[in-house]
Amino acid sequence: MRNISKCIHFSIFLLISAFLLFSCSQRTLEDFRDEGEGVVRALTAELKKIRSRDDLLTHAPNLKKYFELLADIIIEASKYKETHPESELISPNKKEQSASDQLRIELNRVLHLDGGPEVIEKVQEEALNRLELFNKTTLKMTFSSI
Repeated sequence: MRNISKCIHFSIFLLISAFLLFSCSQRTLEDFRDEGEGVVRALTAELKKIRSRDDLLTHAPNLKKYFELLADIIIEASKYKETHPESELISPNKKEQSASDQLRIELNRVLHLDGGPEVIEKVQEEALNRLELFNKTTLKMTFSSI
């Protein structure tokens, strides 16, 4: 149960971060948002193909790729926002909210498969590490400039 909770929290963090940051880019922040929405939709489509533990193991490399891509987009959007403070965050529209909701539903379903939490945790690990490293680096830079 702890693994399911951890995976759900990370996924929700990714979704919220993605939609907040994608809503923002010269890419423009709108470009990041659109790119993120595309990844969310592709990730959801990949999750919909999974019906068993074997399916999950087969699709794990693609899931890993999508989570890492999403993390990279979040990081790039964050960097953009830091260098373009005049850019305004845009609230997610209904289409984006729907994509987020669909991802949450599919991820929750897959997490309830036998071995789901462990596999999902493993495929999210690198993406989470990238986000944590970026956040730590950003915090250090923020505090060192105070």
